[in-house]
Amino acid sequence: MADLSVAVEYDRVYPVVIRHPVTGDDEGVRVNVVSKDSRRVVEALRKEQGDYWSKLADGVKDAAVPDVERVVLINCIDSWDWAGSEFAHISGAGAASLDDRIFLIDHPNAKWFRDQLAAGTANLENFSQALPKIARRGLKKT
Repeated sequence: MADLSVAVEYDRVYPVVIRHPVTGDDEGVRVNVVSKDSRRVVEALRKEQGDYWSKLADGVKDAAVPDVERVVLINCIDSWDWAGSEFAHISGAGAASLDDRIFLIDHPNAKWFRDQLAAGTANLENFSQALPKIARRGLKKT
């Protein structure tokens, strides 16, 4: 019998393969992400929203509403390997600093990159245990 409590691990790191925005070629770049529903992302969203409500309570009239998608993507990135490529000043491999994650997500020419990351962090299968063979046979494409 399968333990369904571990069927999805939102904090599991998954490598998103970055493809060229025009050709679709695998650029070799891997961005290791956690699910958009991971503990670290949920906590970051709570903090951003809490800060926003605190500012409103303090009478700050021009408090910026948190950009949920931006906060999610910044906090989903765990590490990366640029495989000899670079994005502006970002290159190399290993842990991704907060400043570099913010730079990448906020960069005006990175929409294609953000779209690929968003798809990877939202796909529950990336953070799921493989189904037993018997269960896969019962799946039908609709």
